[in-house]
Amino acid sequence: MTAPAAGALIVFARAPRPGRVKTRLAATLGTTKAAEIYATLLDHALTLAPPGCFAARYLFCAAADERDYFAARLAHDNWRVAVQRGGDLGTRMFNAFEAVLAEARFAVLMGSDIADSTTADLRQAHAMLAADTRHAVIGPVADGGYWLLGLAQVRRAYFTDIAWGSGDVLAATQTRLQRGGLRVQRLAQRHDVDVAADIAYLPAGAGGVVSDADERH
Repeated sequence: MTAPAAGALIVFARAPRPGRVKTRLAATLGTTKAAEIYATLLDHALTLAPPGCFAARYLFCAAADERDYFAARLAHDNWRVAVQRGGDLGTRMFNAFEAVLAEARFAVLMGSDIADSTTADLRQAHAMLAADTRHAVIGPVADGGYWLLGLAQVRRAYFTDIAWGSGDVLAATQTRLQRGGLRVQRLAQRHDVDVAADIAYLPAGAGGVVSDADERH
């Protein structure tokens, strides 16, 4: 068996289709504008990884009918496209980590809806795990969840019996990681974009606000 490769990056993403992304945001701004905002966030996420930092990059799309969209979009950027497997978010993350860690020494999984994540965040996560694979790296978000998780070993227990979408996700996950014998390192807190108030964290010029009524004209 060949030695595991260096670190891998995993991005969880959806195709930016109206009505299928950012439903809470769409309730206020309309489905078209919500999809436009998510497309901006997705573009940001896909350009964060610095060249040469990760030996492999994987995009796990949310549904099988999105695979062709991402395969075409990323065909020339050396991304490997796969489909998330499992019911809840925890199961899907576990399955992605398990698949990628079969080939990589460690993996960093991130979401695609963070307004203020940075390349420095990814460099820091990579450096922590490269230095000591007994670490786990977690990137908190302001609502009590997390946008990034880095691991060199994965257990299903890290992702079970967690109330996904609640304000307890970060604390519950950190407890499980520590019980698994990992040293948890935190990155700086960032902000996801779920409701209209979160638009304040978008980069300047990322788009104005429209309503469903506006979309019909």
